Amino acid sequence: MSQPVVLIILMLVLLSLPLWQTFRHNKRIRQIREMQSQITVGDEVLTGAGMRGVVSGVNDETVEITISEGVITRWEKSAVLRNLTREAAGEAVGNQPQQPLQ
Repeated sequence: MSQPVVLIILMLVLLSLPLWQTFRHNKRIRQIREMQSQITVGDEVLTGAGMRGVVSGVNDETVEITISEGVITRWEKSAVLRNLTREAAGEAVGNQPQQPLQ
């Protein structure tokens, strides 16, 4: 092969990896946002800060999470990363093990 062809192939390979990673990241973000829009009262959730509790109230932008009897905290929906109730029922995001965002 001539050097320009090898150079072009090398450039394509090196440029495709970041594009592929960006695509995967955006897909994961879309899945999380979809899950956040489907949160209902009674779901057990896990926030990005590691707080685990049961949803006791939901509105357009926030959720109220009961973390202990009589202790209710209010969170932005965007803080909820996992819906443990749906994962236990086999409805995990993409039916795959949860991967940390990188």
